[in-house]
Amino acid sequence: MILLEINTWLEPTCDIATIIIAVVNIFWVIYVFRKNSQRDKLKSLVLDYNIKYLYEFYENVLSNTEGIKKATAITQKLKEDTDKKIQEQAKILEQKFIDLFLSVNRDLHKELKNQIDDLTGKISESLFDPGINLNVSQMYDEKIANIISLSKSKIIKLLLTEC
Repeated sequence: MILLEINTWLEPTCDIATIIIAVVNIFWVIYVFRKNSQRDKLKSLVLDYNIKYLYEFYENVLSNTEGIKKATAITQKLKEDTDKKIQEQAKILEQKFIDLFLSVNRDLHKELKNQIDDLTGKISESLFDPGINLNVSQMYDEKIANIISLSKSKIIKLLLTEC
C-alpha cells in the first residue's frame, strides 16, 4: 500500500522535473545561440571589412624591401629609410586592423601584435646585419621574402583557427 502511494506521488513529480529540465535546456540553447551569433557577427564584421589592411601591409612591406634587393649599393640611409617605412606600415596595420580585435578577442589581438612585431624585428635585424648582403637574390629571399611569406601564412592560419 505504501509502495503504491509513493509510486502515484513519484510519477507526477518526475513528469514535472522532466518538463522543468526541458524548459531550462530550451532557454540555455537560445542563450548560447544568441551569444555565439553576436560574437560571430562581430568577428565577421572585423574580418570582412578590414582584412584588406592585412594584405596591404604585406604588399607594402614586400615592395619596400625589394628596393634593397635591387640596389647596387646598400647604404645606411637606404636601410634606415626601409626600416622606417616598415615600422610605419606596422603601426598603420595595428591601428586599422589589429586593434579591432581588442573588442572581440584580447588573446588574438596580442598574438597578432606579437607576430607583426616579430616580423618587423627580424627584417630590421637582417637589414642592419653587416654580414648579410641583401642585394644578392638568394640572401634576400632567405632573410626577407621567406620571412614575410611565413609571417603572412601564420597570421592567416591564426585568424582562421581563432575566428
